[in-house]
Amino acid sequence: MKESIFNKGISLESDTYYKATENRYDIYLADCIKSENEKYFSYTRKKFAEHYIGFFLKDLKNVTLDFQGATIVFHGRIVPFILDNCENIKLINFQIDYDRPFYTQARVFECNSKQMKIKIDPGFDYRVEDGYLYAVGDSWEKKLNRNDCLLWLFDRTGKKEYPIILSLFGPEIFPNENPPMPIGQIFVEQEDEYLILNGDFPQSWECNDGNNSLVFTHEVRDKCTITFVDCKNIYIENFILLYGAAYALMGMHSENIYIDNFSLYMDYEGNGRLVTNNADAVHLFNCKGDFVLKNSHMEGMLDDTVNIHNNYLIVESVQNKTLICKSRTATADLLCPLFERGDNIAIYRGKTQELKNTYKIENVILDKEKNLFRYELNDVLVGIEQGDVIENLSGHPIVLIENCTFGRFRGTMRLQSRNKTIVRNCEFRNKGKSIIFTGDTTYWFESGPVNNFLFEGCKFYYTEMGPRICFYGDVEFTSVEPFYHKNITVQNCYFDCGIIASLNHVDGFTFKNNMSNGVMRLSVQNSDNIIFDQNLVVEYK
Repeated sequence: MKESIFNKGISLESDTYYKATENRYDIYLADCIKSENEKYFSYTRKKFAEHYIGFFLKDLKNVTLDFQGATIVFHGRIVPFILDNCENIKLINFQIDYDRPFYTQARVFECNSKQMKIKIDPGFDYRVEDGYLYAVGDSWEKKLNRNDCLLWLFDRTGKKEYPIILSLFGPEIFPNENPPMPIGQIFVEQEDEYLILNGDFPQSWECNDGNNSLVFTHEVRDKCTITFVDCKNIYIENFILLYGAAYALMGMHSENIYIDNFSLYMDYEGNGRLVTNNADAVHLFNCKGDFVLKNSHMEGMLDDTVNIHNNYLIVESVQNKTLICKSRTATADLLCPLFERGDNIAIYRGKTQELKNTYKIENVILDKEKNLFRYELNDVLVGIEQGDVIENLSGHPIVLIENCTFGRFRGTMRLQSRNKTIVRNCEFRNKGKSIIFTGDTTYWFESGPVNNFLFEGCKFYYTEMGPRICFYGDVEFTSVEPFYHKNITVQNCYFDCGIIASLNHVDGFTFKNNMSNGVMRLSVQNSDNIIFDQNLVVEYK
């Protein structure tokens, strides 16, 4: 491998080790590559028509970008990194930030169920015009009356946790269709340096002690920090994300992802920001091989730490060996590589887990006009009906998460891989649910169930605020297939006293050699084969 000095705007080549020499790199729109390739942003149906990409790696092999600890600052609506069809890529020793984050932060002086008085923090430029609130950057501005804004009341003392709401600002709003929760309307008035927000707020938000801040997003999630699609052997090491505009690491149809020392820290004393990332820290669709996350720290995200899943599709019709289906997910669009040539699939009766048959995909045809997937399979489809559910059995990585700390953030962790998954020697300090095991055929259409999961040597705090680990599957259960998640072991872990876990439609849960500062309780519903070897209070519902 040859060595080369990294310079802004350099054309990257395979078999090269690039080494940075500057402490800071400022990336502007003029430094970027413009792309209209929707595949790179197919994980969301809400996106801009064109995107500016800071670093674009395509069809490259054996490349290391060693930034030597430099900070890369992006100015404007820029996607920092996209990797397409690359192999053996290392991104190491760097920090990423934006000049103006794509969220806004304010100190709350008064709040009740109908009105809030706030003062926008320095560094978050804005203006109010004709009753509309605009977020303002050097090269962009956003009128906050379309799609949705996620609002989170943040208690700076750390004693309370508040629910989020979705809202838009102004006298006329245009909310997203089919949102995950209702979208409210907020009317804005300016009084000197303060903003008066009139609308419907949760009663639990009532406060006047000056200890709370309001943070709200105002950008669609199409500017992931690092996106890799159709890639193999990706290494990300010694990476500090000071702020990210969407998902920090987005992987689609990729194999073998290794992350070591990835950190997101809230900066109370420095720039005062409470948010490190607008969405998940790690989000993977249809990935396989190994996924390893170790020696990392995550806090301040407005969504999940790690979310690994694939998506269910729904049968529309069949023609001999051709399966015609549709994506009902609220997020990914037709170009998202959820099912690819060579993948093995399972088809279930309706929205149940009753298996009808398995097949292998030999060809993929996208019908953009009708928004349909056409899969040519290895065998004739027999007994398959409209409305049956299809799962990709190949897009499930082997997961290892170890020596990580998950601090205060809004979301949770979602791990949905059929392959072996280990979470070892990690600390969970968020006050919401630490990990949830989901899967649904109703809204997100995320698959699939876990079959071999181990928690070992982990520490779970704030258990008194609710179960740290929750299992449920939003599918139709039957007497033939009454369970979803299976074979989970929790051993040598510590829990604060309280409900340690909530099980629903789980087959096989082993709890052994765990410790607590008080009584540990387990909530069980519609589950079987529960094994425990100590003073655990099991509550059957």
